[in-house]
Amino acid sequence: MQKRMLLLSGMVSLSILLAACGSGSSEEDETALEEQSTSFERFGGVLPCKDCEGIKTDLTIKLDQRGKPNGYVMSETYQGNTDGVRINNRSGNWALVAGSGEKDAHEIYQLDPEDKNACTNFQRIDEKTLRKLDCERKVLKEDGSYDLTRVAESR
Repeated sequence: MQKRMLLLSGMVSLSILLAACGSGSSEEDETALEEQSTSFERFGGVLPCKDCEGIKTDLTIKLDQRGKPNGYVMSETYQGNTDGVRINNRSGNWALVAGSGEKDAHEIYQLDPEDKNACTNFQRIDEKTLRKLDCERKVLKEDGSYDLTRVAESR
């Protein structure tokens, strides 16, 4: 009798464990599906720098399956400064703060819009080019090009 109870108890425990694993797998599958349906555009270039040779910038803008903002990743490598190479990696949210969302020249993307002190803005110039803007979302007037060129995309 004890063996039967022990066997029955073991079977119930195994069933509960399998059911729990099955439900976790479904959530993982849903997350994987969302990640697969996320698209991105990746831009790169060397931006001007006042106290170094240039800032090698790599920016990936992510979109969800509906084409809405879904985060960004940016790496900035300060080249040839007196302190040696400095790398600034960051990620977060971004927002479309101007434009129609149709990738026209009036679109302006703001990185970290929830941060009142953040002022990293880019304007879409054309299908393949983003231009860095100042904190007031105006074109930077200093020497050099503030353009990043699309190097990859996923749809």
